[in-house]
Amino acid sequence: MLKRSWLFVLPLIVGFLWVGVGPSQASGELFKAHKITTASCASGGTELSVNFSGLDGGNNYIAHTVVSSQGLVYMNEDAGSPSNGGDGWGLYNDSSYGPTNGTWPIPAGHPMKVVFTLERPKGNVLSSWTMVTKSCDSKTMLYNGLTSSDGDGDYVNVYKDKCPDVQGFTAIGCPKANRSLVLSALKNPKRVAGQLVSPGFPGLISGRTVTIWKVKPGADKKVATRKTSSSGAFSAKVGAGRYYAKSPAVIVPTSGQTSADTSNKVKVK
Repeated sequence: MLKRSWLFVLPLIVGFLWVGVGPSQASGELFKAHKITTASCASGGTELSVNFSGLDGGNNYIAHTVVSSQGLVYMNEDAGSPSNGGDGWGLYNDSSYGPTNGTWPIPAGHPMKVVFTLERPKGNVLSSWTMVTKSCDSKTMLYNGLTSSDGDGDYVNVYKDKCPDVQGFTAIGCPKANRSLVLSALKNPKRVAGQLVSPGFPGLISGRTVTIWKVKPGADKKVATRKTSSSGAFSAKVGAGRYYAKSPAVIVPTSGQTSADTSNKVKVK
């Protein structure tokens, strides 16, 4: 029986600490969090419910809970060997598993991360579950699922994460990058030349589609479509007139996302 099963206390933790190695869950053991009952930044002030499943009845499991926020660890508990079934859980000042370096109460207004690992023996992770809340005093969960399902730590499950290897705290898990589109007018021969610019994000400028438009009375006319070079450059021969270029929004899994861009207008004589 879990040595503190009578507790229904557990402040939600969001630190940015990754605990243990990737869980194998070869035999299906799982230490899982469900919902937050009460939320507080004080030690012992947060309550939630957890569940243990797949245990084989042995007494040498370790229920390990780590609470962290802003890089500091506030709880690092070895709760002993649990039993299958639901339980109440509380977050509080505990260092029975290993050292902590945060002082309670946890500062409010920052994400709080709680990592629940089931181990046997100590250090051998059978399963790992992560819960992240908006703040230590908030019941709003930014993430609640298997640690392995959020490999880049942006609180987006891998099946919804459009950028699974790049951390982006957005609904689709892709960071937003700034990008601009510039256009120039040239002659001999008459043409326009331009470039997509996004410092630090080459994937958002290379091989991107750009359309060149001529300003006309009424609806403007699309006169050319180009693919940018590796440096984001492109050009097109045109006649006399006023022109601008457009490039659509794009998501690149290894880089991030950017919105659609429209260039400045130029006059070709």
